[in-house]
Amino acid sequence: MTQTIRADHIGSLLRPPELLDAREQYQQGSLPAEQLRQVEESAILDALAMQKQVGIDVFSDGEYRRADFMRGLVDAVEGFVAASPAPLEWHSPSGVEKETRPGMAVGGKLRPRRRLTAHEAHFLAEPLQDHHSQRHVVGTEQLPTRYYGQVLCHSCCSHV
Repeated sequence: MTQTIRADHIGSLLRPPELLDAREQYQQGSLPAEQLRQVEESAILDALAMQKQVGIDVFSDGEYRRADFMRGLVDAVEGFVAASPAPLEWHSPSGVEKETRPGMAVGGKLRPRRRLTAHEAHFLAEPLQDHHSQRHVVGTEQLPTRYYGQVLCHSCCSHV
């Protein structure tokens, strides 16, 4: 007897090497934003094709337009400030990779700069149009409460 197990992914997919390379070149100033956008779009189309091929009914762009999973909120909302660097550990079969990312904290009133995921959702609409009635798109976002501890620390510590 065959058993069906339902599972959906809700956000990030592993970024392909071409996208990681392009993002690094962009950060170093050697790749224009438009070329980065083209690499992102190509990677997103490949990710959508893979999801269609394996029969996933809820699609994600893999969060490929973001430098990391937390950038969507920070980029879309005014009021975040730099804080102490955040150490991260990534566990994989090959061991533990450690890195430090710039820390973020709420430094003032939060105000929207733009809609959180509208620019991401707009691009997804066209490639999925042929499957629109039976396919759905998921967009993920960090909640402001993710920064709660950093808010408290930033408001009481001048060195953050």
